[in-house]
Amino acid sequence: MSIAWSSGETTVVPFVELRYRCRCAECVDEWTRRRRIEKSRIRADISPLRVEAVGRYAVQIDWNDGHKTGIYPYSLLYAIATGQSPESDVTSDS
Repeated sequence: MSIAWSSGETTVVPFVELRYRCRCAECVDEWTRRRRIEKSRIRADISPLRVEAVGRYAVQIDWNDGHKTGIYPYSLLYAIATGQSPESDVTSDS
């Protein structure tokens, strides 16, 4: 996904990475903060069907695998796109 920021910078994040980084309760356990999905199980052809603004702070993405409950704050998108580590509160086995 290509994102044009208000600073004039443009970043690109692969769809598989965005889908994997979803933080909804279906993808991340609410109590343990452990990721419930594995990147290796996300379809290679994953893509957004719809991207909609959520207020002025995030987007919600409807994916072609039927998933549509994740909200991606702009701060998370920027951190992913620039290689920062935004997920100190989420753990993963992979």
